[in-house]
Amino acid sequence: MPQVDNVYVKNLPLGVSETAVHQIFAAYGDVSSVRVLPYRDGATAGTALVRFTDPACAAGAIAALDGGIPELLKADMNPTLGLHCKLAATQEEKAAVQPGGYGALGGAPLGGAPYGAPAPPPGVAYP
Repeated sequence: MPQVDNVYVKNLPLGVSETAVHQIFAAYGDVSSVRVLPYRDGATAGTALVRFTDPACAAGAIAALDGGIPELLKADMNPTLGLHCKLAATQEEKAAVQPGGYGALGGAPLGGAPYGAPAPPPGVAYP
């Protein structure tokens, strides 16, 4: 199994900058890139991807920061929520979970009929 050097971070304050995220995570090793992900409508927290040059540094950052609130973000974060940090899924892991883009349903939208099939009568659901 390949070692993962990319950390998925959520519960960041909305509007956090890539510079601030880099500054927090650089304390745990050499950060090669930071990407704050776009917000969805109605979002209450931000997310980011932080890539380290060494997978051991990624694991160390997760161990140190998961569940905590970094000093740099204390003024902007909800005090009841800490950061949620985990290794980001690899492309292979994503493909294994989502064949065809819809997970185990294999091409059918969640709870719906396969594409092209007629809708079931009211009160009847596809298995």
